[in-house]
Amino acid sequence: MKNNNILRLVIVGFILLFFAILCFLLYIVISYNLSDTSSNISVTTANNEFKETVEDVVIEYDCKFYKVDNNKIYVRFSKNLFDDNGKSNENYFKSIVNDISRFYEKSDFYLIDNNKELEIFAKYDTTNEKHVIVINSIEDYYNNVDGNDYVEINNIKLPKESDTIKSVNSLLTNLKDSGMKFSSIEEELGEGTHLDNGYISYLNNTVKLRIVGNKVVRNIVFSRKYDEKIFNNVDNDASLEEFYMENPNNCYGGIEEGYLGYRTNQLYYFIYDDEISVYGYSYTKNVKFEELLEKYLDNKNFERFIILLTGQMPTYDYCEYDVENKTANIMLSSYGIEIDIKDNDPKGIILYNNYCFTDDSKKLVKNGLITFKNDENSIEKMEIERRKK
Repeated sequence: MKNNNILRLVIVGFILLFFAILCFLLYIVISYNLSDTSSNISVTTANNEFKETVEDVVIEYDCKFYKVDNNKIYVRFSKNLFDDNGKSNENYFKSIVNDISRFYEKSDFYLIDNNKELEIFAKYDTTNEKHVIVINSIEDYYNNVDGNDYVEINNIKLPKESDTIKSVNSLLTNLKDSGMKFSSIEEELGEGTHLDNGYISYLNNTVKLRIVGNKVVRNIVFSRKYDEKIFNNVDNDASLEEFYMENPNNCYGGIEEGYLGYRTNQLYYFIYDDEISVYGYSYTKNVKFEELLEKYLDNKNFERFIILLTGQMPTYDYCEYDVENKTANIMLSSYGIEIDIKDNDPKGIILYNNYCFTDDSKKLVKNGLITFKNDENSIEKMEIERRKK
């Protein structure tokens, strides 16, 4: 009899333990579901009227909802930061943040769209008791980013390449093959005369060169009186009209403008009635430059940025800088880069349409950290300035 009582107590104990474990597991599941998604959070009005969840708000704005992880809400927005015409969608994003802020009273939260590489941080300002929007780590985003740049960075106006204009000149052939090294044509040119404008004159003033760092020929200018044939399909003394008839695919100028500009896979040509101006260029990813740029944007170490830049990319057209006042004026036209920094402001870093953009450099433009000039080419700019002198 005593054994039976003990057995009953053991059975009852096991049953109670089973129910305790079951209740504990049920509690864990409910707690996990509640913490896994804040979309279950709801708010009520003064009339105790039930309101929607975070997920409902997101869907109301035609966005796709993925999940909520603590204070991070993962979505796919139905709009970009700007529309296709560069018009701001600021009100759209402000409205979403405002509606969701009810679920995060006096606390920060994020809206993250990984597809668009877009992160909106709604930072709670305890002083003003409201949420402040920070987009992609940029405060006051819409006052710092140009909508046209945001759109046009995905539609870069790289000048078209001519498939008819071909040089047969030995100087140009040797320069192209050597990466524009002066040593490749030095013997053929002979003695030169230094001019006041920074050029060196050769062959009875029919050829002029501008040489930059590492003895690279940045610009070679032929007189129309130069003897050796320059192009395969026109003579050196051909009129602009004759030149255009054989090469109608110019990307700059026109007969009425007094010059024709062309880009080939290695050279830019500018044809005038009195001379022919030629530039070499690079259109490859500027890995070293972008590494320096990222570090500068992160630490704002002006002196280190300028010293490393000029040391690693010595083929600049001109270079002036003041470390004390943190100003710089440097042109690297062959790469599509200009540094026009004042007061250590990185917005003075300019990338032209002939710069070889990567996803990283495009993102810098979209975040308004640097300047983008889609309607300008740095090589054409240098040529225009040369002709004015």
